Amino acid sequence: MTVIKDEYISDDITLHDVLPIGFLKKSRYTGEKRGMRFLLEKAEVSEEKAPDESDETKTVTRLRACVWPEPYAYDFTDDSFKRDTYFDFSEEGIEEAIKWLNERLPEFDR
Repeated sequence: MTVIKDEYISDDITLHDVLPIGFLKKSRYTGEKRGMRFLLEKAEVSEEKAPDESDETKTVTRLRACVWPEPYAYDFTDDSFKRDTYFDFSEEGIEEAIKWLNERLPEFDR
């Protein structure tokens, strides 16, 4: 971590690097850190209901986090290089996603 005029630049992704949930409701957020590209976006995911409910599936809103190596943008990177997971679509979900992203960073260090 580097201190610059009472502020710091972290080697990890922080909450300050990611836009708030209000932004993610409407748009995808992408970024890059230490050779790793990432995105956070709202996703509608089908989930099975509990056994005591009907056999139908239900759609729930989740926060999708995805990582892939530089140099290309998401749309120009082969899907085989991408890894993703889902979190609750909430402020807590963003915090969990940031933790997951930071755990992926060592895999991409240049």
